[in-house]
Amino acid sequence: MPPLPQVKAATLNRRSAAARLLSLAAAFSCAAQPLRLAAHEHASDAHAPRSPLQAERLALLQAARLALNQGQAQQALQLLERAALMSHDADTEMLMVLAMLQAGEFRNALNFASHTAGAHKDEPEALALYAWLQALSGQAAYAARIIDAGLQRLPQEAHLRALQPLIQQLLDGSWTDTATPRPGPAAFGAALPQQALALGSGLLLNEGRQALIALPDAGRAWANGRPLWLRNGLGQTQTAQLSRGASNSSADSALATLGLSLLNLDTPLTPPAGLPPLSCAARDAFAGSPVAALVYLPDSGTGTAWPAMQLGFVGRLGLVPGQPGLDIALPAQVSAGPVFDQAGRWIGFAQRGGHGVQQQAASLLPLSALNAALAPMLDTPPVQAQTLPLSADRLYEQCLPLSVQAFGAAS
Repeated sequence: MPPLPQVKAATLNRRSAAARLLSLAAAFSCAAQPLRLAAHEHASDAHAPRSPLQAERLALLQAARLALNQGQAQQALQLLERAALMSHDADTEMLMVLAMLQAGEFRNALNFASHTAGAHKDEPEALALYAWLQALSGQAAYAARIIDAGLQRLPQEAHLRALQPLIQQLLDGSWTDTATPRPGPAAFGAALPQQALALGSGLLLNEGRQALIALPDAGRAWANGRPLWLRNGLGQTQTAQLSRGASNSSADSALATLGLSLLNLDTPLTPPAGLPPLSCAARDAFAGSPVAALVYLPDSGTGTAWPAMQLGFVGRLGLVPGQPGLDIALPAQVSAGPVFDQAGRWIGFAQRGGHGVQQQAASLLPLSALNAALAPMLDTPPVQAQTLPLSADRLYEQCLPLSVQAFGAAS
């Protein structure tokens, strides 16, 4: 699918930054080889002193990690560029990938992760990161081939062996794993308590001041009056609460009937400069339309995560009366998630439906039903005219900062 043409200066700047980093890595791949060999030789001697250059590089990496934990992605990139000039190492480049992701530059991050995995074949963690990003952005089949090829070369490698079943579960829609650690963004902003529970996936509305969350009646009753947090796909975290009168107003009752809740954020979560704000389609999607659902995969804790984008089509008949079907299987323990069309426009929520063998099948709660329930509470997102379809990586990049995961205090 051809990408949507844009000529914004911010987009051009992001491309230039990625090109600069890629050329930087390529230029110093050979020049830094003596440094890499020297570091390897010292590593074999536990008592060998660390060189001043290596010590400075590691200090830059530590400063970059601190900057990421503070949400300073551009500052982290500047520090990492300095570290890359000293030595062509995988740990530097993997941090660069995380910094680009935090800045909202998914396509650049994916390209650079590809370079890192190819240039550092002795670092399987870099290959695992690249494969995981491919899997999350709707390319699970390709990610599975990447992991299989890596395991042919390194059959006992722990990072690749751990990731292989996770990608397979994404591929066949049978996600059940909640315990295996997986790569994720650096969290920044409001801090989550140690004892917190993941409540569900959702979407930012009203320029990031509110969020629509999949939260059934039992979850609403539990969350009412408790501290809540929302974290978007970039790792940014903010406190929130159920909208005023969530248990009384007719509008909230209409949302509750749909299995959704509206949350108010204490501070807005907005997309980085250069990425478009949320928009919606002018009409409900018709049967056969390609769509993408974004959900956060179940986790036993509150670790940071990027959402998983699952690609599929709208069906003619659904499992819920009045709702079209989706050929997308929601992971176990995930009840719903926002759905976008190929142009990145919001078109509704995927919701679990059916029983027995179809318990993971989803139906589409269409935008018309959502707008009717939300109209008394907030303005409808701006309508975007039909545009060219986006490539999968651009679609994921555009939706990443708009998707959120909700958490609640356990006690």
